[in-house]
Amino acid sequence: MPKREQLYNLSATALRAFGEVSGELQEKYHYTVEQIKALEREVTYYIKVRDDVRLASGDYVDLKKYDPDMRHLIDTYLSADPSRVLTSFGETTLVELLVDNGISTLKDMPASTPKEQEAVAETIENNIGKEIVERTQSNPKYYEKMSSLLRELVEKRKNDVINYEEYLHQIVELARKVHQPGSTTEYPSGIRESAAKRAFYDFVDGNVSVANQIYDAVMSSKQDHFRGSKIKERKIWRAIRAVVKDDSKADQLLALVKEQSEF
Repeated sequence: MPKREQLYNLSATALRAFGEVSGELQEKYHYTVEQIKALEREVTYYIKVRDDVRLASGDYVDLKKYDPDMRHLIDTYLSADPSRVLTSFGETTLVELLVDNGISTLKDMPASTPKEQEAVAETIENNIGKEIVERTQSNPKYYEKMSSLLRELVEKRKNDVINYEEYLHQIVELARKVHQPGSTTEYPSGIRESAAKRAFYDFVDGNVSVANQIYDAVMSSKQDHFRGSKIKERKIWRAIRAVVKDDSKADQLLALVKEQSEF
């Protein structure tokens, strides 16, 4: 189990344990008020550390998604101030900032020692990896390739094949490919402007003509609110099947169509 997951589990266990006994610490266990406050500060500290690690690693989960008893424990027993975030990105993701601002995004993150550089690198990698996972269903072939490129870059970094500066240049370029695939030169004009066309293009291994035919077939057959309607989905399937001449491919392409926000 990764160390950060151990931190998540142990901090949750500590919070639950404190919640179970906090009301009895003084009368039953004879703790002084100062001792109880010290315990509360310690539990609060580890909850803050957990939240900072979650934010940095891309593992952060909104409080609304916590199970109800955990939300109750946090609200009831910890009167903590908001966590101090070492580097705040506001509402913007780290990947978006890397794409918009490049390496300058990282200027406030400590990276003067190899250990600090490794922490920065892992933070970036986790955030890019998270975005790849979130986008994979919209274009599996493309994001499988991005996942492979990320793994290769991680290996280069860990094995000291490239220095830190070169690593940063390459990871920023990868972030751009992940977040803005249409801005790269990997797709021909007429394909790159549409996420759906890019997905079809990758599915048919770079055949521009077939990708455009599939796109046109979908556009001419799709109806409003087609997702979840067997009749409407079947109409799109038939149009795609007429292009690819294969039931299995038509099934896969229909699933791909349903993941495209432009339809």
